[in-house]
Amino acid sequence: MSATFDFIIVGAGASGCVVASRIADTGSQPSVLLIEAGGSNKNVAQLSGEERFEVAFSPNSPLNWNYKTVPQNHLTGQEIDYSRRKGLGGSTAINFCGWAVGPRDDYDEWARIVKDDAFKWYNAKRCLRKIENFHPEIPIPELREYIDPNIGDHSASGMIDLTYGDSWIPDVGDIFKAIEESGLRTNKDINSGDPIGMGMSNVCIHKGERITSASSYLRNKPSNLKILTDSGVTRIIFESKRAIGVQTIDGKTILARKEDHCFSSVGIVMKAKSRDQIQPHLQNPTPMGWFKLPSVQASNEYRALPLPKRQFLQASTVPLIEIAKHIPPSLVSYEMSPDTRFLGAMCLLMNPQSLGTVVLQSADPSIAPKIDPQFLTHGYDRRVMIEGVREAMRVLSAPVYAVDTIDKVGPTDDSDEEIWKHIRGNLFSSWHMSYTARMGTPIDSACVDSSFRIFGLQSCRAIDLSVCPFVPKCPSPISNHTQSTAYVIAEMAAEKLIAEYGLQSRKEGSMKLVTKL
Repeated sequence: MSATFDFIIVGAGASGCVVASRIADTGSQPSVLLIEAGGSNKNVAQLSGEERFEVAFSPNSPLNWNYKTVPQNHLTGQEIDYSRRKGLGGSTAINFCGWAVGPRDDYDEWARIVKDDAFKWYNAKRCLRKIENFHPEIPIPELREYIDPNIGDHSASGMIDLTYGDSWIPDVGDIFKAIEESGLRTNKDINSGDPIGMGMSNVCIHKGERITSASSYLRNKPSNLKILTDSGVTRIIFESKRAIGVQTIDGKTILARKEDHCFSSVGIVMKAKSRDQIQPHLQNPTPMGWFKLPSVQASNEYRALPLPKRQFLQASTVPLIEIAKHIPPSLVSYEMSPDTRFLGAMCLLMNPQSLGTVVLQSADPSIAPKIDPQFLTHGYDRRVMIEGVREAMRVLSAPVYAVDTIDKVGPTDDSDEEIWKHIRGNLFSSWHMSYTARMGTPIDSACVDSSFRIFGLQSCRAIDLSVCPFVPKCPSPISNHTQSTAYVIAEMAAEKLIAEYGLQSRKEGSMKLVTKL
C-alpha cells in the first residue's frame, strides 16, 4: 500500500522539523509527511534541562544511534564517540542546550563560496530573528558588567526560547576576572556576530525544560502535516533521476507529488581538556570564549597554509580556539571523590584543516556508516590544539584561581611534548558533524547547489549541517552550537522552497491523501 503527499521530509532533526513546519504552515496548505526513524521523545525526564548531560552520556542508550569512529591514529588508537539522537527533535534532544551563532565572517564567506548572497550575515541574522525567543534576564545582576547583550539585536518572538539559565554558581564571575588578569578580552554578547572574547552562553532551556526543534516547531502542527515515527527509511524511489518517494523499513511505499527531501549530517570539530580542581558543582549555563592566538599565527604550521586560508583566519570575528569553563566531570578521564571541588576547562579547535570520511559499509541501513574523522592529521590542527591547551592552562593559573588551587590534573608542564601527550589521550569530538554533502557549484565538485538541490537529481534536496561548505567556526564541545546553524539552514531552505513553489500566494484547494492498494 502506498500513500501520496506533496512533500516528504526524511528525518525529524533540527532541520527536518523546521522545514516540515514552515512548508505545512503556508497559505496553500500542501500535504507534508515528516518521517522519523526514532520515537516521539515525549519523556519529560529526558527533556529536563538538569539531566541534559546524563542523556548524552548514557552508554548504549536506545535513544542514541551510538556511533563510534574508527581507531584514530593520532589519538593512541581511540575509537571516539559520535553520538546522535533518535526520535523527534534529533540531536536537539541530546545536545547540551548551548547556543552560539558564530562569526558574521563565517556567513559572508559561505555566501562567497556558494555565490549566493542569501547566505550572507545580514540574511542569516534575519533568519535568526525568526528562530530566537530571547530572554535577557540573568541570575546574578551584578555580572551585567560582563553579560549585557543589546536587546535590539535579538528577537523575542521566535520559536526557540533562549535564556541565560535559572541559576549560576556563585563564583562564576571569577572566570571573567581570570580572563582580564590574563590580558584577554571579555564579550558582553557572544551572539552578536563577533564572538571574540569570554562571554556567557545562552541555553535553549526555559522553565526547566529543554527546547527542541520538535517541542517548538511541531508544538501546534497544522492538520496537513503528518508525522510518522519509528519508521526508518531504507531507500529513495526514483523514476530516472527524479525522486518520487521513499520506502520504509517495514515495506511501506510513500510517494511525493513535488519533492522528497533527505537529511543527513556529518562533520568535524575537535577538543581537548585541561582541568583545575576548584569549583563545587556544575549548573547552567557555561562561560565560553573565542580567541585569536598570536603564537599560532607566528608558527610555521600557520605560515604553511595557503594564502586564502590565512586571509580568512585573519578576519576580525574568526577565532582560532574556544575555551569553555565549568564543564561536567563526566567529560574527563579521571575519577574523583564525591566531595571533590573542581573547575574544568576545555579547549576547542576552530577551523580544523584535517578532513575525514564517512563511508557506507552496506546497503543495509541498520549497518552503521564507517566514520573516520582523521582527527589532528594536519600539522596546523596539532599546533592550534597545543597552543590552545597552553592558553587554557595559563587562564587557570590566574591569581583569582591560584589562591584556592590545591592541585592540577592535566599536562604536567606547559611544554609541547607534555601537552601533546595529554591531548592524544584525552581529545574527543564535540559531535558537530558537517561538510559531507557540501554546498557549492558543479565545477568545485560540490554535492548541492545554494537551493539545496542535489546535483544530478531532481526533486531531491539535502537540508541540514551536511551542506555546510566548511566546518562552522564557532562550535563548542559541550553545547552543540552548530544547532543554531542547522536552524538557520532550515529557515533559509524553507524560504527558498516556499518561493519556488509559490506556496504562500497559491491556493490549490484541498489535496486529498491518495492511497493505492
